[in-house]
Amino acid sequence: MFEAFEIVLGIALLILTVVLFMWGVPKGGKPSRVPDKWGMGTAFPIIVMCSGVFGIVFLLKGIFP
Repeated sequence: MFEAFEIVLGIALLILTVVLFMWGVPKGGKPSRVPDKWGMGTAFPIIVMCSGVFGIVFLLKGIFP
């Protein structure tokens, strides 16, 4: 029927996506909190998008095996 592990993992990755997005968004005219060393300024949005995509994939895979 439903795969509980994949559903929980998908929901956790979607929650992680929202938390990372809210943490990295600049607030009140201040610069972003993402450090600009080791290319994190470029990699951070990619990591956030990938976690969201994987969250949706795992959630759908758990619901529709």
